[in-house]
Amino acid sequence: WTGPINGKMTTRRLSEEDAKECQKKIENYKILQKKIKELLNDELKNAPWETKKIK
Repeated sequence: WTGPINGKMTTRRLSEEDAKECQKKIENYKILQKKIKELLNDELKNAPWETKKIK
């Protein structure tokens, strides 16, 4: 793993088990992001300012 700690780039070794857990969480996060984007796009299509008013 490489990332900032106290403003400095730091590298740490992860165990294989920890690396697999991180990868699993990253994949789940990407799936969640995709679902949120799809929901947002669907709802924006039905937004009040997009629907026509019938009189």
